[in-house]
Amino acid sequence: MIYLITAVLLSVFIANVLKYSSQKKTDVIVIFFGNYLFAAIFSWFLISPEEKTILIKLPELITGLATGVFFLVNFFLYMHNIKLNGMSISVSVMRISVVIPVVFSILLFGEKIDLLKVSGIIIILLSFYLSGKKDGVNAIKWILILFVCTGLTDTCLKFYNFYYGDNISLFLFYVFSWACLVNLGIIIFKNRKIDFKSLFFGIFLGIPNQLTSLYFMKALEVEKAVIVYPVFASSVVIFSVLSDIIFWKTKYSLIQKMYFAVMIIGIVLLNIKI
Repeated sequence: MIYLITAVLLSVFIANVLKYSSQKKTDVIVIFFGNYLFAAIFSWFLISPEEKTILIKLPELITGLATGVFFLVNFFLYMHNIKLNGMSISVSVMRISVVIPVVFSILLFGEKIDLLKVSGIIIILLSFYLSGKKDGVNAIKWILILFVCTGLTDTCLKFYNFYYGDNISLFLFYVFSWACLVNLGIIIFKNRKIDFKSLFFGIFLGIPNQLTSLYFMKALEVEKAVIVYPVFASSVVIFSVLSDIIFWKTKYSLIQKMYFAVMIIGIVLLNIKI
């Protein structure tokens, strides 16, 4: 589980840096451009010399293109839904979307799951749903699109891992390169200026973001996806809450604390070996 734990901690670190950068009058689109750019560069250096001699490999190229575009589209859908439906419901829907890669893992990738772990997944999904229920859904269409896009984005990682998976660094190089190019096109189209402060934050996040994806995919190699996805999503929430309390002095209500306790129960059920 060391890969999964590392991916969770890196993801929480990225979230805290983004939260800090939002207080510094930065441009999030430029941040993501710098992030994808440096993540692609870092991925390139992790590719073995032998693989660099055959750089164009169709499986990595095609799946990397699809995943990279999904990454960026999903981000913009998330931002759009925050405006339409609020933060908590948007975040909850993104977390609940783990049901999509879980279902694909069972139906398409032939993974097995026992009743105890099914109970853990249901408990985690229920806690996500209840935690976002207080905000009403104003635009159901955009919530559904976000749900599907987030789930398919996550499924792309398992798809590559299951059918190919022999060179994760090359795959991630394509993922972040495509996302970077599309992001740059949006910056040009919107005539946005690439300011140094935003670019710096993006570059700073590039390596942690690449390593989050790398270790998450390595976790998929050693653990079942039906376990990895819900444990990752719920663990990120729990550690984010802890960082909010420690670093940002955030106060949570009793009912919110109960939701987090339920998530922990779900994580425990998913990790019980029978």
